[in-house]
This record gives sequence, C-alpha cells and structure tokens, in this order.
Amino acid sequence: MNYEVSRQPVIAWSAAQAARTLSTWRRLLSLAPPEEYQEDVFLFQQGDEPREVFIIASGIVKLTCDVSNGQKSLLTLRYPGDFVEVCTNDVHPRYPMTGTTVTRCEIHRLQIKQLSEAGQRNHEVNAFENHVLKRDLYNLCIANVELKTLNPIDLLEHALWDIARVQTGNRWPQQRLEFVLPLKNSEMAEWLGISESHYKQVRSELEQMGHLRRNGRRLLLLHGPSLSIQAAPRTEIRNLVIPRF
Repeated sequence: MNYEVSRQPVIAWSAAQAARTLSTWRRLLSLAPPEEYQEDVFLFQQGDEPREVFIIASGIVKLTCDVSNGQKSLLTLRYPGDFVEVCTNDVHPRYPMTGTTVTRCEIHRLQIKQLSEAGQRNHEVNAFENHVLKRDLYNLCIANVELKTLNPIDLLEHALWDIARVQTGNRWPQQRLEFVLPLKNSEMAEWLGISESHYKQVRSELEQMGHLRRNGRRLLLLHGPSLSIQAAPRTEIRNLVIPRF
C-alpha cells in the first residue's frame, strides 16, 4: 500500500523548549543534580501511592497500563523537560499507570510535599507548574488530533524524528540522524494506533521513499522531516509571563 505524504502541521519535540523548562525548574526549586537510571527501570508502578515528582532531564520514559490479558498497553512517551506524571496525587490515591525508563535517563526527583511547600513560599512555582500542565494538555490534545488525521507514514516519520532528536540531542531541522530505536515493534505499533503488521508495512514504505535506512534497531533518518513538521514545533514557553504576587 502506498501512502501520500500529507502536509498537515504537527507538533515536534523541541530541545530548546526542554532546556528552558529545565532551567526554570532548577531556578525555582533549587533542584539537586538529576539521578541516573539505566533503561527498563520502574519509577513507579500502577497501584502505587504517589509520593514523588519526576522531571526528565535526559532520556525517554514510557507510561503504560495493565490490560485484562495481563499485557501492558503503551499510553505515551515522556521526553526531557516533561513531568513523568504529576496529576494523580490531586485526583486519585493510586497511580493508574506505570512509569518505566525506555533509555538511559537523568531524572530530577523530589517529594510531592516539597513541590507543594515551594508553591506556598513562591507563587511563581504554582504559576509555572500551571503553565507546564496546560502546555502538556494542549500537546496531548494535538497528538490525538494527529492520530486521527495524519496518515500512518506521516505518523511514523514524525514519531521517529522526535525519538531521534531526544536520543541524539539534536535540534530540528536536521537532514539526517542516526539512532537506536528503544521501542519494540509491538510498542511502536500500539503507540501509533495500528497493528504490528501494519506498522512493519508502513516502515517498509518509509524505506522505499528513501527517508529511512535500517539495520536491526539502528535507524538512519534521511532528508529531514516534512516542511509541515518543521513549521510547527511543540508549544513554546519563551513568551510566558509569570505573574508576580
């Protein structure tokens, strides 16, 4: 099956945005150096009581949930600059999902109580947390729009470029990036909302287009993402004005 590359705008992970977010959190919270984690380490598990806040400095974390057949379903990936998950404590006594490192990661962690106390001392903390959560909600909504409106070849190319930028630390646009894909075929398919066989078919189409070369899990992305992807980075924070109280 051949897919025509669409030109709808999509959001893209931004190294610059992640750096600004981390810099602001480090200033507001006087964060200790991040802790290092190997891949496939549980940060928290479904059913645990929320006690800590995790802010990703580098690497990728996946959120999964248990399904009825005993398997885990991939919900989303969290990148540098993101909270891994910060809302459960306010709405539910237990995590509804599991947070696991996908790659080697550096992660800032602090007690939920510490974040709350920092917000009481400095209203900038609450204002910035509110902004970050609104931005995350917007990006998740746009990701759902992409899932419904983009064709599979665009979805896969966009996903691979985001992962490649995070893995290599490169900012967009780039014409070629080589990286190791940290997810299994089944996880990629689930994340993109297609079957595993369909995922392999779409990946082959991307190779035939000359946009991808593959040697096992080591991938080389070529020619840069479509102009529509380059034109619409994920919501930036450079124009944020934090109110002073």
